[in-house]
Amino acid sequence: MNDRGWTREPGLPEFARVVAIGLGRAILHLQTHEATPYRAAILDACLHSTVYDAQAEPTRERYLLDLIDLTGERDFYRTQILAALPRVQDTADAEQLFALARSFAARGDAEARRRLYETFAANAATERPDGAPHLVEVDGVAGLLAVAARLPLEREDFWYARYLTDLVAERQGEEATAAALTEAAANDPRIAAFAAAVEEERARDRARAARRRRHTATRYDHIRQLLADDPRAGSMLLRWGRTASAGDLARAAADLLAEEDPRRLRAYLRLFCFHPFPLDHTRLLTLARDPDPLTRAPAIGALAASAHPEVRALGLELLAAGRGRGARLLVGNYRQGDYGLVERALRAWQDRDEVHDLGLALLDLVEAHPAPEAVAPLLLLYERGPCSLCRRWGIDLLQKLGPLPGWLVAEGRHDAHPDLRAAMRRYHGVDRPHDEPG
Repeated sequence: MNDRGWTREPGLPEFARVVAIGLGRAILHLQTHEATPYRAAILDACLHSTVYDAQAEPTRERYLLDLIDLTGERDFYRTQILAALPRVQDTADAEQLFALARSFAARGDAEARRRLYETFAANAATERPDGAPHLVEVDGVAGLLAVAARLPLEREDFWYARYLTDLVAERQGEEATAAALTEAAANDPRIAAFAAAVEEERARDRARAARRRRHTATRYDHIRQLLADDPRAGSMLLRWGRTASAGDLARAAADLLAEEDPRRLRAYLRLFCFHPFPLDHTRLLTLARDPDPLTRAPAIGALAASAHPEVRALGLELLAAGRGRGARLLVGNYRQGDYGLVERALRAWQDRDEVHDLGLALLDLVEAHPAPEAVAPLLLLYERGPCSLCRRWGIDLLQKLGPLPGWLVAEGRHDAHPDLRAAMRRYHGVDRPHDEPG
């Protein structure tokens, strides 16, 4: 294997690695090779989610179903997936299994639909309501009413009730969805409580939107008071900071240097991910070495745009220590040869989280300093990065640096990330076989 696809029959560990990342290379391989040697890897990928960030990345059921269909053993995998569904405990694994079962149900599989409903009902009874969105996706209003009748709701969960209702409203219309909820609520107090939670959450959303509009254009004094009253309101400061004046940014920087409350300090640090820090950055250098990643990460982000030898030296120090975020400090301090540093680290590092952080830093570096030298590390990020969102972004940047090679376009058309699939199916790249070396 090289960075341009498989040039020989892959062993099971290599095939499993590629499937875990979600590269289309595995699907291309099964189109022309016997799938039996890879059964264990495919089944494991179905039963155990390898999505890096389940809250941000799309699920991979389309990719996994394509693999299953190419094996010629669809019934075997379906049986294993449906049997595992009621037993799964891990949230990410459950999400993937529900998505696969929903896909079977959408194809007319009555047993898969029954398992969806039974497993959701059992989970809801134990306050683990995994599967609710999939009932809604497969059966619309009927699925929503089944969820509403069983879903345990605390006040902090009201947003979830609204989210599920909005999923149905997008497909079947707001009026029809509201009418169905109102009719069912008249005869079921659980559904009535669900409908009331949806309306309360919508009212809270309107109030939050009004506050955002009010504070986006307000003076820094008001923002500072808001943050003093509620340290969790840092997102308000972040939105305000995108268009803040130089004078207000200097005042915010002074407040940051004087702040001791960890939550407010982190809010102030995030403000400067958009702007160079305008005052002395000595304290930020200390915070960027903080043992707590919740402080260290935004401190590094706040220094990223600052051009200074000390900032560059810290970036190199962090990279030498295996900290991927250190490469972000090269964005404002770029020198010829920095892409070589990142490429060597991508080849050598094994820690998935640090490789991901390094990949994110590389993407920032390429956006700020596009150059032919960026192609090699971007291809390595495609090959080794655990996150499909980063892979999608990296290929966008590769396109800006020149035509994509045919092997990458061919793989991308079967990638686990649906947006990348769609983009590559529209793309007319270099006309070369996908597995051509060099």
